[in-house]
Amino acid sequence: MSFPFSFLFILPSFILQAESITPDWLPVIANGGIGIIMFVVWYFTFKGMMGQLQSFIQSLLELVKQDAEYKSLLSGILTRLESKVDTINQKVDNQTQLNALKNASKTAAKEVN
Repeated sequence: MSFPFSFLFILPSFILQAESITPDWLPVIANGGIGIIMFVVWYFTFKGMMGQLQSFIQSLLELVKQDAEYKSLLSGILTRLESKVDTINQKVDNQTQLNALKNASKTAAKEVN
């Protein structure tokens, strides 16, 4: 809800028209009516700003929630990649050991002959 700021332009002209203000209202305006008017303006401005702040906070919370879901998804992907790399490393190590054994057996066979 936005505050109708045109009210600020109409109000001073209304106050300056002394004929439209009953004599009972003149002391109220002189003794604090302007303060009341300023309070009303502040109150509506404050309410408007709080509404904007609350919607901003809601959008930030939604972004944080989406970020957490995205990080969880990335964590799962990285875990799968790590397990695949570990499997490949294990196969390479096994193949290296197997090749070393074959070379050792060929060397031993040549020495026997």
